[in-house]
Amino acid sequence: LLSHSSFSLKRGKNKWLLNKTYHLYPNRAEFYESKDGDSAASDDDDNGQPQQQNMAVNTTVNAANHWTLETTTDSVQRVAEECMRSVETLWTHRQTNFLAKSQNSRDYRKAVGFSILRNPNGDVITSCNWSFWEVSATKKAVLIKLFITEPYSKSHVPQRRKKNGTLLTAHLLDISFRCRDDVDWVVICSERGIAETFWRALGFSDFKMNEIRGFCRGTEKDLNQFKDTILLRMHHSEYLQKYCENATEWDDDKCAVQTVFRKWRKKHLFMNRKLVFKHKGNVVHTHTIPSY
Repeated sequence: LLSHSSFSLKRGKNKWLLNKTYHLYPNRAEFYESKDGDSAASDDDDNGQPQQQNMAVNTTVNAANHWTLETTTDSVQRVAEECMRSVETLWTHRQTNFLAKSQNSRDYRKAVGFSILRNPNGDVITSCNWSFWEVSATKKAVLIKLFITEPYSKSHVPQRRKKNGTLLTAHLLDISFRCRDDVDWVVICSERGIAETFWRALGFSDFKMNEIRGFCRGTEKDLNQFKDTILLRMHHSEYLQKYCENATEWDDDKCAVQTVFRKWRKKHLFMNRKLVFKHKGNVVHTHTIPSY
């Protein structure tokens, strides 16, 4: 007779339990998305909460204006529901279904994760569905399966080319290589074209043949379940070289999020454009408008 354990998920001791929220504290006066959170921010201003330029990790303090990076491996959490609701705007429910479809998935997919980037108004700007795989007896990988960035927030502020996707990717790299010391690769299941160019610019590259041959548990077919996508990967050593200046000891000032945050912040600053109307060389009227 078969025991009940023959039908259950074989997660084992490598199961990854993660449920964290990381807050970003930009200067509220300089960010035009801050107007989305004016109503919620007014109460926090009275409490005198400090506003910082850098990232604050694992805190529950309410700030006048904060973006959040939220990650969970629990499918019943609100973060998971909002993440899947966002990705289902581009992919069908059948494509976004994260239930195990093969015996290998049940045996060697140790966790399913959900990560989002949320703006001050609470809108989900960027979403990612990922999973944690045991690809061999000694090697593990984090697979980014679905990834989407909304072109506009609910207040119609454009979000294209604002490095929102880059910031969430940096967050995934940090939690993959920093929260666990046994992750060798972060793998992306990417479409060809613009998406492939985006991932390669972040440091992802093709698998080497000897690396693919080493996948004896979670195979290449298990990782890439689509017909029109390719697998790109970033190794732990490449992550340290590109984002951490080859630092072997972890430092909050030498991580992917901190590196990308400096560039991301400049894309979200509040700017005014001055329009000057002239007639025959003489200034007739000037007008200042916000520039997005």
